Amino acid sequence: MPGSHDDFFDFNHDGKLDALEWSVKMEFYDELSRDNSAKHNGTVRPPRKNRAGAGRPLQYKTGSRSGSNAAQKEKVEIDPAVWIALKIALAFGCFLILYFAIARVRLDLNKKAEVKKVESRLEEYKEMVPEKLPKYCEERGTGPDGTYAAKGFPEITLAPGSGSKYQFYRVKLDYEVTLQADEYFDSLDDRAKYNYLGALYQTAGEAHAAFLHESFSDLMDLHGWTPVEGLSITYEGGEYEVYIETPAHRYQYSRMYDDLFILDGESYFLMDEGSRWKK
Repeated sequence: MPGSHDDFFDFNHDGKLDALEWSVKMEFYDELSRDNSAKHNGTVRPPRKNRAGAGRPLQYKTGSRSGSNAAQKEKVEIDPAVWIALKIALAFGCFLILYFAIARVRLDLNKKAEVKKVESRLEEYKEMVPEKLPKYCEERGTGPDGTYAAKGFPEITLAPGSGSKYQFYRVKLDYEVTLQADEYFDSLDDRAKYNYLGALYQTAGEAHAAFLHESFSDLMDLHGWTPVEGLSITYEGGEYEVYIETPAHRYQYSRMYDDLFILDGESYFLMDEGSRWKK
């Protein structure tokens, strides 16, 4: 006999019989699976193949990726001369920004100071008119006896078209002069009252011009651009009113119409032979 009963079991003991049996079973199941798939038009699973190293985990090649990451993480070297040039450019840019900011602030402060200087002179004008202008009127007065009084109304205004870069200011010196007369003036005829009011208007204008020339010639010399860049201040003269007051009435000269004066706030028309209103 090729082998005894004991040899058979020795063979099975080594595991060779079990391996053979397992292989036959797998072939049978594979064949059965292909037949069933063919009947139902399914996908046929390929037969199992015994591959060396089956069950071992897959190993990936990481050499190229590691090299790429290393290249990305590699520090970029910059020439020190380039660093120095960048720092100089940055410092110069900061200097320019600071310089122009300081220059702008300084220019705004200079503009405000110049305007403030004019405003201060206008306050002086307002205080001096009641004190000095009546004296100039008395020296030139040709009207009825009485006492002169005066008030000043100066103003400085920002003109249209002004902005942050250019500013245009206008200066005006308005005022009024009042002759306080007695009741004798009420007894005069209308034409005489009208003539006295006209003479007072002319006298007040001449007196005010002399007063400005002596005390505020600097305001009269404001003709536009100032020493401060972008600032213009111009003196534009002024308007004025004249009155003659009595204990009973107040007469005002009319700058708009001839042969007419204002009596107690109402227009009063001359109706004599020489009046334009009687034609």
